[in-house]
Amino acid sequence: MKLTSLLFLSLFSLQIQAYTLVTDLDDTLKITNVLDASDALRNALFSKKAFSGMPEVLNALEEESNGLYILSASPNLLNFRIKRFLNFNEVNYHSFFTRRVTQLGDKEKYKLDVLKSVSEVDNDELILFGDNAEIDGEIYLKFKEQQPQSVARIYIHDITHNPKLENIVYFYTAFDIALNEYLLGNLSFAQANSIGSKILLEKDLNLIIPDFAYCPTKNADFNKTPLSALSLTQAAVQTKIIGFCRLRQSAIQ
Repeated sequence: MKLTSLLFLSLFSLQIQAYTLVTDLDDTLKITNVLDASDALRNALFSKKAFSGMPEVLNALEEESNGLYILSASPNLLNFRIKRFLNFNEVNYHSFFTRRVTQLGDKEKYKLDVLKSVSEVDNDELILFGDNAEIDGEIYLKFKEQQPQSVARIYIHDITHNPKLENIVYFYTAFDIALNEYLLGNLSFAQANSIGSKILLEKDLNLIIPDFAYCPTKNADFNKTPLSALSLTQAAVQTKIIGFCRLRQSAIQ
């Protein structure tokens, strides 16, 4: 009887902690450059480049979640190319959403409607991923205001370095996400450290921060976090990024 009760409590606890992942595609997971129309079209049609470490961190989180959903504002004419990109980068997703012709007018309403429908599937809290090249942060905060119990965290890729919104975790690399999720207990040391190693071993730094994205040149640009077993990896990643960004800045000048 006691064993049965313990098993029940354990299962109940797991259900309480369950979450679902929802990520934007362009400039969050895929390198697209939506701020440049010609670049965006070319990359939407032909590129399969993902930000270094993003497929890995999403897959690691997906293992402990009730699924990963891709929320794209692209027209559904691009479904084949999106699926090809996701398969090429081995992203373990449940399904992806794109817009029908009748939905092309109002991006905010479209994304809010999808978020509502996803949140109702398993009645989970959502962990949301987006970028500030467009209005993902504003949309996610609006959804959180409408359904505060449905949102666990909001991660926004800092592409433009616009003034930061409250109640959002901004990131430059996939390791920033991995570190935060490790500190929250959702990723193991090995999982998070492997994302950091991916960044440290990446030879093409444009896959970490492409030339159209804001490139941090000082430690103060990064999120402040408590000391942890990942502090050495964190310092190494930040040193690599800052060095690269300073070289890029000096080349421009």
